[in-house]
Amino acid sequence: MTNQGKYCFPRLERVKLRNFSLYSRGGSVVEIDERINNGVYCLAGANGLGKTTFLNAINYAFTGIVLAPDKEVLDPKEIVVNHRRYTERYFQGRITEKHLPLAEV
Repeated sequence: MTNQGKYCFPRLERVKLRNFSLYSRGGSVVEIDERINNGVYCLAGANGLGKTTFLNAINYAFTGIVLAPDKEVLDPKEIVVNHRRYTERYFQGRITEKHLPLAEV
């Protein structure tokens, strides 16, 4: 059996976020290390806890881009061009200057 004509998406098994200042406890930055099992992964919490940042970091790891919420993209070739500036400044405030050289997804 072939997969011809079907989409083949990468399977996400683990997400690690290091040195994201947004994720801190008691003044210390904590490492996020989540295993993603088969099935539904639920991400819930109050506003401002970092749910969207978590998802955007995953997208950034796969694509190198964070999509701006207010931009419409009709042509896939335009994605990088239209979202480059937003991506460059997206992590400001989520990662401090001190942690920026050490941050990784």
